[in-house]
Amino acid sequence: MENGLSRPSRPIIIASVLGAAAAFAITRRLKRLSTMKYAPAVARRVDLTRYTGTWYEIAALPQRYERDCFGTVAHYRLSEDGGIEVENITRWGGWEGEVKRVQGRAKVVDPETSAKLKVQFRWPMATGDYWILDVGPSYDYALVGTPTRRALWILSREPVMNPTLYDRLVERSRLLGFDVSRLRLTPQTVSDLEPRSGGLSFGL
Repeated sequence: MENGLSRPSRPIIIASVLGAAAAFAITRRLKRLSTMKYAPAVARRVDLTRYTGTWYEIAALPQRYERDCFGTVAHYRLSEDGGIEVENITRWGGWEGEVKRVQGRAKVVDPETSAKLKVQFRWPMATGDYWILDVGPSYDYALVGTPTRRALWILSREPVMNPTLYDRLVERSRLLGFDVSRLRLTPQTVSDLEPRSGGLSFGL
């Protein structure tokens, strides 16, 4: 005993640490459940075969890993196990910037609609939600977001989107609870960023 205070025993310390960890896990779980309860509605039904192919990123809510990205495109291909192989390609810093590629896999977590997917990119990227909120009748545009509303992407089969359609998708996003004031247009042009040769083969 020093200064009239006794040191806590080791079991008490361990119990306190475990209790704090359990409380943190419960809090995260409750927050997740709350998020899912008030999550945005998704598309009623998505035909993933038609959804595959190349998508141009027209606009997005800013993400740390997408700073200074130009000409961002995504290529999707159905895999034999029913999942989707993903390759995102962009140029960093300008049209002459270094080409960056990120590959991953997505799996459907809501078979009823096929609109909710989990995407796992290669390390060090973590697993993320990929919810298809809306898709065009001809699969010429798509609105994609996350249940937390922290991420949002407006995608098109072409590098340029009709302004009327863009405004409609922005309004749709606003009604779904996204902060559209933070949307940023992605610089686009006709893309020469193709999937890796000998690797994934993408197409409709």
